[in-house]
Amino acid sequence: MHWWRFGGHKPRRHSGRRLFANGSRDPIIAVGDPKAPELEGEHLLLRIPVTDDLTRLTAEFKQLMRPIVEGRIQERGLQKHEALFDVTSDSPNLKSLHKLLVAQQKLQSLPELKRYDLAEELGVPQKIKGNRGDVEHDIAVYSELARLLRKGRALIRNTEIGRFPDFSKYTENKLPELPRALRTISISNSWLTADAD
Repeated sequence: MHWWRFGGHKPRRHSGRRLFANGSRDPIIAVGDPKAPELEGEHLLLRIPVTDDLTRLTAEFKQLMRPIVEGRIQERGLQKHEALFDVTSDSPNLKSLHKLLVAQQKLQSLPELKRYDLAEELGVPQKIKGNRGDVEHDIAVYSELARLLRKGRALIRNTEIGRFPDFSKYTENKLPELPRALRTISISNSWLTADAD
């Protein structure tokens, strides 16, 4: 099994798996030394044969890199990386975020539009039963438009303090801690209460 996976002794190192594979090819080879000065210890040059067997390439890459990464961890310890900004959602809905962005853009570019006309620009009435002039229909359209605009304002407001996507309503007394990227910048929080929903 060892010969099948890893090959025999030099000079005949070909493994059984390679000999009996469909067509032979070169393995992934480290071209440069990771400690070479031009690579600054942070990069490794590889020569990778281009094939259509992604599973095999991935396995060879892991096999080549595992001892290098493990040696680095033993040498330096496990490096802990922290993001500059908080991630406030595990899986943001990009379609919903885009809809909120478009609603805010339409509101700014067409401020003279009446509420129902703005809702029509955004395609809101088409998703709600009834016709314009029906009281229930109009109320549902206005409610959906107000919800879109309110959520859009909350999203913009919270993005300004480094939280995205976050729809929470913060007050001046209960602000989240600023993300690392913004902690050195002095920010006035007076605008938070001015735009309260």
